Amino acid sequence: MDLKPRPLLIFAALIVSGCASPIPQAIRQAETGDLALAEARAALHTADHRPVRWGGELIAVHNAGGHSDLEILGRPLDDKGRPASQSPSQGRFMARIEGFVDPADLTAGTEVTVRGHIIGQAELSIGEYRYRYPVVAVAHWHRWAERVQAVPIWRHDPWFYDPWYPFGPWYRYRY
Repeated sequence: MDLKPRPLLIFAALIVSGCASPIPQAIRQAETGDLALAEARAALHTADHRPVRWGGELIAVHNAGGHSDLEILGRPLDDKGRPASQSPSQGRFMARIEGFVDPADLTAGTEVTVRGHIIGQAELSIGEYRYRYPVVAVAHWHRWAERVQAVPIWRHDPWFYDPWYPFGPWYRYRY
């Protein structure tokens, strides 16, 4: 019996392990029965126990006895389940997580995606306005890493010659 590792098997194992994603499967894939946030807000009384996959930007964390409520400004999700930050808001919702969530770990503006089912509604004030939030009992949730903005680098092409270059509108981006 030959116990030497075979290079092809090692290579295959490395390729397969490289395809693993840190994003949970429940967050990455949408299901056909998922209810949209706008639909749930329109029919809060008939939406109980419907499955949802929603995401957005965290507004606040409210801790109560035995659970934490995340107040989230809903945004549409992209194909990986991440909230699209440039899209307009779809409204607000509450995500109820069993246990304690430290507000110092989740700061305002953090992008989160949750999967669970609707368990009712809560009414809170936004300024003087009373707002009804759909409440989601969370089965899975994911906090997204902060987005990194790419900074363009302007470089001067040494082979480019234009006699009017110093007087053009792009003179300040020369280097």
